[in-house]
Amino acid sequence: MKKILMLLFAGLWLASVEAVASQNDLVIGPPITDVDIPITAGGGNNGGDGEGGSGGNYGTSYPQPTSVVEAVEARYLGSESLLELWFNTSIGRVEVELTDLSTGRPLLTYVCDTNYETELYLPLTLYEGSYKLSIVGADYWGFGLFEL
Repeated sequence: MKKILMLLFAGLWLASVEAVASQNDLVIGPPITDVDIPITAGGGNNGGDGEGGSGGNYGTSYPQPTSVVEAVEARYLGSESLLELWFNTSIGRVEVELTDLSTGRPLLTYVCDTNYETELYLPLTLYEGSYKLSIVGADYWGFGLFEL
């Protein structure tokens, strides 16, 4: 009988704690919605001495294949705090970087080989603001600007 009463009291106590916690949830600003990030693609790194930090000449234009499907697609899912990237074309080893444009600081840097990783799912909580997503590799560079 003692065990039944203890379980009953424990259940009531947990239910009351849950009710108090749900009343005290903080809501900061409007919820961030899902955002498709358009990627602007350019040529590859031909080893020149242009901008880009690694000696790449990113101003050089190489022919990009014309296709209905972009080489890289990206989306930020605010409801899940998740940055998704799809590499529809194998573009080799790339560095993915997300920068907060208000501070200029990188929030995320990830290096992957698109021959093996065709999809990326990166957990990331973003707030209202402007961001730049950069994808840079030996034969590809692209970037996407988006606001939340």
